[in-house]
Amino acid sequence: ECIDKGDTTGYNSALSVLLNKEVEVAVLETARGGIIRKGLAYDLADVGVITNITEDHLGIDGINDLNSLAHVKALVVEAVKDEGYAVINGDDKVSAGLLDRIKSNLVIFSKDCENPLLHKAIANDGIGVYVKDNWIYVQEKHKLEKIIKVEDIPITMMGKIKFNVENSLAAVAALVSVGLQNKIISKGLSSFFGDEFNNPGRFNVFNVKGARVILDYGHNKEGYRAVAEALKEIKHTRLIGIIGVPGNRLAEDIVEVGRISGQCFDYIYIKEDDDKRGRKEGEVAELLKKGVMEAGLLDESKVKILENEREALVEALDNAKVGDVIMVFLEKYEPLLDIVKSRMESSMLEKVAMG
Repeated sequence: ECIDKGDTTGYNSALSVLLNKEVEVAVLETARGGIIRKGLAYDLADVGVITNITEDHLGIDGINDLNSLAHVKALVVEAVKDEGYAVINGDDKVSAGLLDRIKSNLVIFSKDCENPLLHKAIANDGIGVYVKDNWIYVQEKHKLEKIIKVEDIPITMMGKIKFNVENSLAAVAALVSVGLQNKIISKGLSSFFGDEFNNPGRFNVFNVKGARVILDYGHNKEGYRAVAEALKEIKHTRLIGIIGVPGNRLAEDIVEVGRISGQCFDYIYIKEDDDKRGRKEGEVAELLKKGVMEAGLLDESKVKILENEREALVEALDNAKVGDVIMVFLEKYEPLLDIVKSRMESSMLEKVAMG
């Protein structure tokens, strides 16, 4: 049951969940902004998870570098009960740099079964969660258990979507930490799909008249890089990008997103968010275009600036060819989902009319 929509990762949203007497288990995304402004809405957690720490939101709220950002986010694993568990991504150097601040039990997850931090944690009575031979394993000093094949987790698309392999490892680590049975963890992962029902706005793939549309909330450099890597694994005739970035990001970061996009896509629509977040109309679009052109792979005829993401998606669909992949980095999910669904319905009606 959805009781609220929007950016619900802050203090007040967490508090509303925790004060609800019907809630037995709370899983809270804990954003940087909320921590800075009000702190956590709880004293100590049973499990704290840091998936990664990257250069996002710099230049906001006095946080100007990665070390300062890590200092803020460290609170998530510091505010854990002594008998609880701190879960850290062993593949992320910045997150791994927080190990000295952890006072609880330690769980390290990694895509690399040979990760030194992983084996150090296991040797020191911690837990390791990793991928080996396409299986996710959970290992303690005197115990090794298989959980699930990576290819059996729908959101990984047969293991091709590496960032969702990481997310699955983090989920296993958290669930093992709260004592959930392996078979329940496996069942949950195998039934969790990357669609508008289970995980809206997170690499949702739709088939529209022989083309594919992917909707994703990616909005920073690392998000764009991760998606660009994932797209290499998806068959396509052309890669069409609809790109945009929140206006409160650093100018150099917006340009870098454009550069990453220019190296990835065959055609690019640049759009701006409805909420400009302090920038002038057209400013973000020009910064993105600057980065796209600096990549040096597309001429200006393959780059178009449009007023908003809805207009961009409609035009991309109008010009799509069979085999194209249209990648949309979105601000607002539902209006774009409506456009995609209407095109899918019209396609079905055409097939029915043709017999």
